[in-house]
Amino acid sequence: MRRIFIFPTIEEAKAFILTGTKAPVFVAGGSAAETAACIVRAVRAKRPHHLVLAGFAQLHDGTLSPETVVEVVTARDRTGCEEHLYQTTGPDLGLPLADGVVPGPEEAATEGYGAEEAAPEAFEAEAAGEPNGPDKADGTEVADETFEVNDAGAEEPDDADGADGADGTDDTEPLPKVGSREGALLFALAEAFDIEASELRVIVGERGDGNSTEQERQLAGQQLARTLQRLFGEQTSAEAPSLEA
Repeated sequence: MRRIFIFPTIEEAKAFILTGTKAPVFVAGGSAAETAACIVRAVRAKRPHHLVLAGFAQLHDGTLSPETVVEVVTARDRTGCEEHLYQTTGPDLGLPLADGVVPGPEEAATEGYGAEEAAPEAFEAEAAGEPNGPDKADGTEVADETFEVNDAGAEEPDDADGADGADGTDDTEPLPKVGSREGALLFALAEAFDIEASELRVIVGERGDGNSTEQERQLAGQQLARTLQRLFGEQTSAEAPSLEA
């Protein structure tokens, strides 16, 4: 399988590059426009079957331990008039799952979130009573309707009276929330190109408020690189496309 790796910044990519991987690695640059251009350029140049976006989660709800690597299976885009939910098209990687939150355009570009959004309490309030998971449909306006997944994997809207099932209970646990500026864009473009896409984030720091030390980022980057090698290491050398591909 032809696979390429995309990192938002060189700081996030450095540890993985130093492993000696022969897989194509692209650094997006940070902004939404740069990320979109990077993904399009990478897909056209390498014609991959699988896109892997990997980076830090310095903004998170504080429920996960530092250096935990999660797979972001849903990404919430708030940049338009309505919130939309996108989902991964990649394989199950066997990692803890998380819900990615995309910042709005009014929030600080350096951190991806303003002070209010960065606070773990904001994530917790938003997650309260809201079941999340990888099986929600693309483009779902989550403010108006929630979904639950039946045993067959099909989506079913909640009953109008708010009951979650025959016994009125809800077994779906809300996923931890992590900051993901690029996730919704990645999933949307992957769908347009009809290729698989996965997003991995490593938790940086304990509070999740966007503040972290150089040492915390370094340790997180090393853990992310080890996880990528463990998951994809056998493929990165033998199956990486050539420059002429």
